[in-house]
Amino acid sequence: MSKRKIFRIWMATWVVALFCWNCPNTANTKSGGGATTPNKPAKVVARLKGCIKGRVVKENDNGFAYVIVETNPSTSPKITNREGFFEICYKSQRSADGQGASVKVALPQGEYVVSVKKEGFHARPVRFTYQGRDINIGEIKMVEKSRPLPEVVKKTPDKEEKRTSGVGGKAPIPE
Repeated sequence: MSKRKIFRIWMATWVVALFCWNCPNTANTKSGGGATTPNKPAKVVARLKGCIKGRVVKENDNGFAYVIVETNPSTSPKITNREGFFEICYKSQRSADGQGASVKVALPQGEYVVSVKKEGFHARPVRFTYQGRDINIGEIKMVEKSRPLPEVVKKTPDKEEKRTSGVGGKAPIPE
C-alpha cells in the first residue's frame, strides 16, 4: 500500500473516533440506559442511599419464605426469599409527568416500623431509626397465631426489662 492510502485510513479512523467520543449512552452501549422514544419515557431512578435488611424466621430458627414485609412509613412491600431474607432499598412513587408511571425514590431518613404478614402466623413489629445507610434489623421470629408471642427479655447490668407485647427498644446497629 502506498503511504498516501495508509495516511487516509488513519485520518478517517481519527475523525470517526473524535466524532463518536462524546456520544450519548444508548441501549446499544455498554453502560446502557438513557435511550428514550417519544412514546416511552425513560425511568427515573433516584440514587439509592442504603437499604433496610433483615430475615424472617420460624420458631425453629429456619428461614420463613414468602412472607410479606411492610414498613410504616410505607415503602415498596417485599416478599422474603426461600431463606427468609428481605431487602428494602426504595419506595415507589408516582412520577411528576402525570402519566401515572412509578419511579423509584430513595428511602427518607426517620423512624420506621417493619411488620411481617403471613396467614396463620404473627410477629412483633420492629421499630428503628433509619439514617440513610444500610441497616440490618436482624431476625424477626414468627409464631403460629394459636400460640402467644414469646416474652422478650432485655438484660442490662443495672436491671432486667421484660416485654410481652408492643414495640420499643433501641435501633439496631447500622452496617
